[in-house]
Parts: sequence; structure tokens; C-alpha cells
Amino acid sequence: MGESTVRLRHLYVRYGCETDEMADHLAVELEFLALLATMKADGPVQEDYRFVLDHLHRWAPSFLAKVEENDRLGFYRAVSRYAQKVLAAGP
Repeated sequence: MGESTVRLRHLYVRYGCETDEMADHLAVELEFLALLATMKADGPVQEDYRFVLDHLHRWAPSFLAKVEENDRLGFYRAVSRYAQKVLAAGP
């Protein structure tokens, strides 16, 4: 677990979120990002939202590209494309 993963774990705790998955699991980060997007956009929430979004932008595009390349059935390819759209939309 790197520094950013530890920070994610601390953010989840601060907002009352729990998971058995790794803090930097794509689904967990996207779900947490959605939670932050529904909250009042004050300074700390905006800062946390930006951190999570920036963290996802650092690694998710290459991960999602690999998912698309290797999905034989098409389901995860479609999920990957949707996730890419979510990340491209930003705040």
C-alpha cells in the first residue's frame, strides 16, 4: 500500500465508509467518488473529490485499456468504456 492508498483508506473512514476491498480498488474509488459528488461542495469535500479523481486519472486509464484489450465476452469492455466516460466527465 502506497501513500495514496493509505490516504484513501483514511478518507473512507472520515466519511464513514467501510470496505473489505483494497482502498484503491476501482469499484471502491468510483463509489466513493459518487458519494462525494452528492455532498455539499464545500472546501474539504471538493479537495477530497479532486484527490480521488486525480488518483484515478493516474492509473485507471491504462488499467481500463487493458480490460478492454483482454475482455473476450464484452461485458467488462462495456463497463470499462462507461468508467472512462465517468472519469472524463470530471467534476
